[in-house]
Amino acid sequence: MKFALDYPLRDAYRAKAYSWKRPLICFPIIYVFLNAGASIPALMSFVTAGSVFAVHRVVAFELPLLGARFVKIRFLSCLLLPPLAGLAAAFIEKVFQIEI
Repeated sequence: MKFALDYPLRDAYRAKAYSWKRPLICFPIIYVFLNAGASIPALMSFVTAGSVFAVHRVVAFELPLLGARFVKIRFLSCLLLPPLAGLAAAFIEKVFQIEI
């Protein structure tokens, strides 16, 4: 079963930004998505998005301590990382023909 998402990298990024960040919760979810047919690039984007941008971290630490200007600059500078990680995973998967 494949997910019928038009933009899997974008949707994975959005899902991870608002999901739980702890590995005990995150990686079982990723395992379920993988077994349900999600692509490796989408899952790579999901993991990377959680590493670079987390809403709870912004609200609890960055915004009150560092200010809105810092949060805006960091968000814009990190915006392309998860899709690039997904595209890199797609490239590696295709070039090296890695199957799971």
